[in-house]
Amino acid sequence: MPNQSYSSDFLHPDKTHLVCKAKLRLIAKSYMERRKTVPELLTHGRTPEEWSQTLAGHGVHVSPRLIRSKARETGNYRQLGHLMLLLPSHIEALIEPGIAKENLNRPLGG
Repeated sequence: MPNQSYSSDFLHPDKTHLVCKAKLRLIAKSYMERRKTVPELLTHGRTPEEWSQTLAGHGVHVSPRLIRSKARETGNYRQLGHLMLLLPSHIEALIEPGIAKENLNRPLGG
C-alpha cells in the first residue's frame, strides 16, 4: 500500500474548504494588523502632560492644556476611556507655525 498523506484535498474533494481556509487567513491577517496598533499606542502613546515634559526637556515649553486643546481641535489623538494618548505622529501633525508663535510669548514652564 503506497504511503498516502491525508491532505485536506484528499479529505474534501469538493475544495470548498479552500475557500474557508482563505477566509480564515484574511480574518487572521486582519486581526494581526489590528493587534499591531494596540502595542504601538501603549508603547509610544503619551499623555499631554508627558509630552509637555518631554518637549520642555528639548527647550520647547508647551502646556499640557494647549496640547490637549490643539489635539481635540485637529483630531490628532487617541482616546482610551477618559485618557487622551498622543503618538509621535500626532505631535508632528500639531506642530505648525501658528502653534510656535502662540507659545513664544508664554512664560517658561507654563
